[in-house]
Amino acid sequence: VYVGKPPRIGSTHYGESCRAYIDPSLSVAQVGSDRNGVNMSYWPGYSNIPAVCRATYLNWLADGRQDGTIDPGYMFLYFYGLERRFFVDQSNEDAKEIVQEVRRLQSLYPDNHSVRRYLGEFLDIAMIAETDLDAIEPIFEKQGWELPFSLKYAIGAQIDKGENLTADWLLSWFICHPETNLRTPATRCRDEFAALFRMRFDRRFPDGLKVTKPRKS
Repeated sequence: VYVGKPPRIGSTHYGESCRAYIDPSLSVAQVGSDRNGVNMSYWPGYSNIPAVCRATYLNWLADGRQDGTIDPGYMFLYFYGLERRFFVDQSNEDAKEIVQEVRRLQSLYPDNHSVRRYLGEFLDIAMIAETDLDAIEPIFEKQGWELPFSLKYAIGAQIDKGENLTADWLLSWFICHPETNLRTPATRCRDEFAALFRMRFDRRFPDGLKVTKPRKS
């Protein structure tokens, strides 16, 4: 948690105050709450939310950040700090604890699309920072509106090294691609579909699929 005058982010003209900072100079309501986030914007920042929302947020923090029935905007205020600590401060001493905390926060809102997307993207990129390339595994569940970063990173790195792509990596790319819509047989019989995909792929590309390295990275 960051406390103090928030630094500016971005250019002077378009810059904004870092959303994660708890600025002690700003007012906090002594009574009332806004648990449903009626007065919260989609991209909340501690400096631009009303005093009643600041009180609600501080109470949520003080109660242990456990309540998943509160509007997720308050959780995001806290998450922005974890994000900053991991990527801006690049702190190694608590990196694993931050990843564990983000996973816990994600579990508080299992049905919220925004939470799944943004926290999922954090975890995806954080895994890259903590994991060797050879340890990254294919993903067989569509997670959002674009390919997972770890999938793009792993496939791109293999192409960069001139390695042929295996059936599992192509199957992962196909399933996770935003334009892919599996038909009913493939969704009801996922294991059989995957087995058939691998069988036909290996028959057609016994040495794996060679992808020409593009001129641009």
